[in-house]
Amino acid sequence: MPLILSGGCRLLEAKPEEAAVLEGTLSQFIRVDSEHGSFNGVFSEEIIYDAYLRMPNLKYDEFVLWVTRDTEVYKQPDNFKRVPFNELKGGERVQAHVSEIDKRGYRPAAYAIKITILK
Repeated sequence: MPLILSGGCRLLEAKPEEAAVLEGTLSQFIRVDSEHGSFNGVFSEEIIYDAYLRMPNLKYDEFVLWVTRDTEVYKQPDNFKRVPFNELKGGERVQAHVSEIDKRGYRPAAYAIKITILK
């Protein structure tokens, strides 16, 4: 089932399916405050964080991961044990399994299905 995005508001209509795997370094997290509605352009409570992934060797040097309540986080050094989202820190090298990439914005972005913290 394909994703259906509503304009620029990133309203998720179906569970995302994996389309790509990206590796890079997390630079920052921005908590998405959906309670302001159209004030910040977010109309869905699906996205909790925008996580910025630096990938300097690719066409785009930074990528936005849309983190939802369904995003799974694992730690490779702990034999791929599932961990809470707050285990992710800026500066960590990660592998992200993401949905179809949306290239309409300033930076390319996609829903993060699974994020693995690498060694």
